[in-house]
Amino acid sequence: VCFPPLDKAKLATKKEFEQFQKLEAMSPVDGNQLSYNERRRALGALLFLTEKRDGRIKARCPVNGAPQREYIKRQDAASPTIAN
Repeated sequence: VCFPPLDKAKLATKKEFEQFQKLEAMSPVDGNQLSYNERRRALGALLFLTEKRDGRIKARCPVNGAPQREYIKRQDAASPTIAN
């Protein structure tokens, strides 16, 4: 396994999380302040770092939305897309 340089990885990670905040997709929350049910309903996410051919590091953080199917309607959870 080859790991990207730490400074590039940190920058890519920072960009990804700044984009979440800018788009108001999610915001940081202290887990100790959440109730038991809120912690159970929290969606899990993984951070993937990929080194592109040109040397850039790309971070993406997909969220596992499957657990929210129990309590959120599909139309409320869907992400709108823009067609050109």
